[in-house]
Amino acid sequence: MNSLYAPTAAVQNTLLPPRGINNVFVVVATSVVYDFVTNLGDELDYLMGSRMTLAKGLFLGCRYTPFILCALHARMEFSPRIE
Repeated sequence: MNSLYAPTAAVQNTLLPPRGINNVFVVVATSVVYDFVTNLGDELDYLMGSRMTLAKGLFLGCRYTPFILCALHARMEFSPRIE
């Protein structure tokens, strides 16, 4: 049964993001986690074996910012939406 308030296909295609965006997010998140896991031993040796410097601070900021952004994005993506 058709509803008078059901959006048309043109409206849905305009308002809704393409499905591929979610797939790209999964690929990027998987790549970042894989890189983190494979380099964890080297990172711990570097971080524990040297004193805190500007370079080390920049490394930590650049290295762990994607994890924070991915966690926030996943939280927003999977939380219930108010409509």
